Amino acid sequence: MTRSHLPRYQGSLFDSARWSDVDLRPGDVVVSTPPKSGTTWTLAMAYLILHGADARFDRLSSVAPWVDFHGGNPDSPVHRAHAAHGRRLFKTHTPLDGLPLVDGVAVITVYRDPGDCLLSMRRHLSNMAAPPPDHPNLGPLRKAFDTLLSRPLDHARFEGVTLSALLHHFRTSESGSTVKIHYRDMSEAPIAALRTLSDGIGASLDQSSMRAILDRTKKAAMRNHSDAFAPQAKTGFFKDDAGFFSRQSNSAESLSHAQQAKLIGRVRTELDVRSAAWLCRTA
Repeated sequence: MTRSHLPRYQGSLFDSARWSDVDLRPGDVVVSTPPKSGTTWTLAMAYLILHGADARFDRLSSVAPWVDFHGGNPDSPVHRAHAAHGRRLFKTHTPLDGLPLVDGVAVITVYRDPGDCLLSMRRHLSNMAAPPPDHPNLGPLRKAFDTLLSRPLDHARFEGVTLSALLHHFRTSESGSTVKIHYRDMSEAPIAALRTLSDGIGASLDQSSMRAILDRTKKAAMRNHSDAFAPQAKTGFFKDDAGFFSRQSNSAESLSHAQQAKLIGRVRTELDVRSAAWLCRTA
């Protein structure tokens, strides 16, 4: 499919048409995820795999630009992409059918239980200084859950966490050349997940490097260095940059057993049994 015929995905903060200004080249790494699926975590590990466990950066968003993003300075992500040398790393929430991929580009996709995505997005929105007022995941949890299930796929309002968008993203990644990782595996089997990521990127890691990368990318470590790891750090985008790496608490929202069962039932009607079981694994 030519660039001019790629589907266009738009939201309040991003526009996949911005990819038309980027020429991907063999060796590049693209991390494509639905929102709140472990994007920043994966990007941090990927950058350290590419450049060494001790590699330093002022901001992760500068070395792994979110090309789609048009908030703040609208030109900066694309400019950073053109300025980078060697193997480049990119962030995107655009499904793979909307990206100008070429042979030799390593594509990493990460997925998370849809219910966990919704709850994480709601915490994310509460920490934003100015969340989009019509965001589908705002409002009472019951309403947001109903919207998660009912909102149809809309390329022009490809916003937030909705089941239709998440499953569409998932289906476009059903390719043998795409590395698929689950958020729960990153949490519960980090060494295996890191090895899968490094194999997908095409880089080998010794045990010492693996331990160093996992130590630097623990949630607490990234929270303590949120000025480097949090997206749009020190810009006022978030009320609290460290809060981007949220702490779970007993008072946090949760889905009822009935809601979880309803969600799993819906996913099972949309995906084959194996894929549904793989995706719906709550942390």
